[in-house]
Amino acid sequence: MNTEQRELPSKYNSISLVEKEPLLPLNGHYELQQQPNALLRNLMKVKDWLKTNTVQAILYAFFIYGLYTLIQRPYGINTPHSNDAVMALYEQQVSRCVEKPSIPYEGASQFKIDQAIFPRLSIMQKIHGKVSKSILFVGGETKVLEDKDIDQVDVKIDLKFDSDNVQDAFWIEEVKDEEGESYSLIIHTNQDYDNSNACASLNIVIRVPDAAALKSLNLGLANNQVTIAQGLAFDEFHASLANGNIDFSDGISTGSGSISLANGNIDGVVNILKNNFIVSMANGNTKIAIKKITPDNEDGVTIKTSLANGHNNLELPSDFNSNFELKSIAGKRMISSTFPEKIHRKGSSWGSTKGYYGNNERTANNVIISTVRGKIHLNYV
Repeated sequence: MNTEQRELPSKYNSISLVEKEPLLPLNGHYELQQQPNALLRNLMKVKDWLKTNTVQAILYAFFIYGLYTLIQRPYGINTPHSNDAVMALYEQQVSRCVEKPSIPYEGASQFKIDQAIFPRLSIMQKIHGKVSKSILFVGGETKVLEDKDIDQVDVKIDLKFDSDNVQDAFWIEEVKDEEGESYSLIIHTNQDYDNSNACASLNIVIRVPDAAALKSLNLGLANNQVTIAQGLAFDEFHASLANGNIDFSDGISTGSGSISLANGNIDGVVNILKNNFIVSMANGNTKIAIKKITPDNEDGVTIKTSLANGHNNLELPSDFNSNFELKSIAGKRMISSTFPEKIHRKGSSWGSTKGYYGNNERTANNVIISTVRGKIHLNYV
């Protein structure tokens, strides 16, 4: 049975609804003969839950297994049967990259893009061949900046190696689609070369002439730190990283957004959101604040953040009427607001707390926050 706890109001006159999964009675005050009874009661609860939530239990199992598999696989390494072998191979590669790669890529690396023709920009990494010969990417940073002194979008890709032998293993492909208004830069790596000892670094600077120059920005990178400058605005923003952090804490605006991250942290502020915003992570913490939500259709807005291992913090505006569901297997779930009377809890089951915020129980807006292991905090301010 879930326990419910009311916290004292803070200086902001907010309240919190805190729920935590109960522990089996293991303290010394329980008599020996009482412990098996308590254990049986909890086992019966689990059994009853499994009977009525079979599909949900299966989905939980697949979700945990999939994320566990992802966590165990360092980017670009062919996973052997033993996890010890994986880590040994990864550490062996890292030890070879003591010195920072300094040999520049000899191909074209700077691109000017007419945003009037191609307002949708995509920059991706793509690996071909045997990943067991992976080139290790060390460090790396991607910055998206506004530069009022330019008149076209400018992309500078700074690709460097520790050996000239791998020059031919890399090439940058331009893909232009005028009908779809999209411009793509694909950084290819051919792993069929004998590259097992090689190290590389990738730094990218994207400069835009004004804050709303790009309708869409899509990033898909390996090991990278991504920073989006203050005030930039998109119709769509998408980012996918294997390892690294994503920082847009100075505030951006977007119609819709999605972020996928294996290992790292997200620290972000969305000044204006118009459509769905989806986050999925394996390891790391999220701290996201959405200041204003103005739906651009009648289907509602869905905000969903899913973590396997880490803390999940989401701040939403106090005028955002929405259904909410908080799901955790091992961790505390907390809902707070500066307007506590708007928090309505509809029910709670093992690992899940449901309800709605605001005065419209039938709202089309939905907030879903889940983590396997870690704390959840949903705050309407």
